[in-house]
Amino acid sequence: MERAVSLYTFVKGVPSVSVPFDGPAGGVVARVHRSWRSIPSHQTRADENLQGLKSPSRVRIGALKIGIFGGTGDLGGGLALRLSRRNDVFVGSRDAGRAKSVARELTQMVNASAFMAAGEIEGATNVEVVEGCEMVAFAVPADTLEGFLESAKEFPWKGQIVLSPVTRFEKAGGTFAYRPFSLGGRPISAAELVQETLGEKVRVVSGLHCVPAARLKDLADPMGFDVPLAGPRDSAAVVAQVLEGIEGLRPLFAGPLAVSASLEALTPLLLNIAVRNKLKEPGFRVVG
Repeated sequence: MERAVSLYTFVKGVPSVSVPFDGPAGGVVARVHRSWRSIPSHQTRADENLQGLKSPSRVRIGALKIGIFGGTGDLGGGLALRLSRRNDVFVGSRDAGRAKSVARELTQMVNASAFMAAGEIEGATNVEVVEGCEMVAFAVPADTLEGFLESAKEFPWKGQIVLSPVTRFEKAGGTFAYRPFSLGGRPISAAELVQETLGEKVRVVSGLHCVPAARLKDLADPMGFDVPLAGPRDSAAVVAQVLEGIEGLRPLFAGPLAVSASLEALTPLLLNIAVRNKLKEPGFRVVG
C-alpha cells in the first residue's frame, strides 16, 4: 500500500535590496541584507550549523515570500505555521477560496498560541503562488506528485527554489520500503523527478523528509531534529537559512541532488525503527 508524504513530513523591517541568485536557472530574486555578503562563520547560528555550505557565493537572506503546495495537510500546514515566524507564507490551491480558508485557519492557530510570527499567512491560487513567491515547498502526497507536476509545468516559473520533502514508500510483510519513481525506465527520486520535469525553470532542493508532520504543526513542540539537504550548493544554502529560522531544526548539507534518494529512503527506515522499538514520531539527528 502506497503511503503519502503527509505522514512525515526572516524578520521584517530590515533594510534590504533585491539581487538575483547565482545558479543555472537564474532569475529567482530574494531580499538580502545590504552588507551581508560572504558572512564569516562566527556571525550567525545558521553559519555554525550549515556544514559544507561555506561558499563565497552564499548570501545572508532576509524575509522571503514562500509558497506551500499541499498546505492543507499536516506537513504543509506545519511548515506554513513555522515559516511565518520570519516570512510571509502563501498557501496554494487550485481553489482560491479553499486556500484562503486554510490560511485563515492557520492564522487563527498562530493567534491562539504563544508563537511569535513576524510574517503573515495568506491563501492564493497555485499560479499566483508561483508568480509572487521566491521559494516554493512541494508538500504534496507522493501518490499525487506526478499528476501535480503535469499541471505545474504550465505555471509561470522564473527560477524559484523548490523544496521537495516528498518521499514514496510502501508497506509489505510488516516492513516499510522505499519506492522510487520511474522516468524513462530508470528509477528516480521524487526530488529528481521534480527537477527533470520542470527543468531549468526551477532549482530543486531535497529535504525535510524526517521531521514528523504532527510535531512540526504543534507550535509548542521544541522538536530538535537535523534536516539533511541535497541540491545545488547555493540553493541549499538559501533553504538552510530559511529552515534555520524554525526553532528546533538544524539544516545540514548532504550533497548534490543525486543523493536525494538516500534522504528520501530515511523515512521508511525511521518508520521501521519506530514500529519495532515502540517510538512515537521519531526524528533524525546526527551526532559526532
